[in-house]
Amino acid sequence: MNPTTIQAIQASWKSLLNKETSFLSHVQHLIEVGVVKYHVDLPEGYIQYQNNTQATHTEPLSTSFAVKSDFCKDKLVKAIQWAQQNDPDYTYLSFLQQIAKGGVAAYTVDIQAKRVDYCGLKGQHHTEFFPSSPKH
Repeated sequence: MNPTTIQAIQASWKSLLNKETSFLSHVQHLIEVGVVKYHVDLPEGYIQYQNNTQATHTEPLSTSFAVKSDFCKDKLVKAIQWAQQNDPDYTYLSFLQQIAKGGVAAYTVDIQAKRVDYCGLKGQHHTEFFPSSPKH
């Protein structure tokens, strides 16, 4: 990725962590700078962004997360619902902590396909579609 795109990703990420912008605004900003997919690895503590030419950029999370070995879809869905409700106590890092407690080790967001694939440590898998997008 080019330096301008990387700087824009970093600035948006910083705004998200500082609660200066919402998660949806952050994703919109990623779209505007050409990000089509990103992958979050909780135990390793990083996010890898990808554009439409397959170029990538990796940013560290501020921490890594201990992931429960048992994958609990109900805990995952509850955390997703919490994030979508615009709760004033919501933070992205709290969301990551909640899904790690639910056994999510990593997830990939495909912005173009409007879907998120969550994976557990033992190969468990759950897919969510963006709100208001039809399931395929």
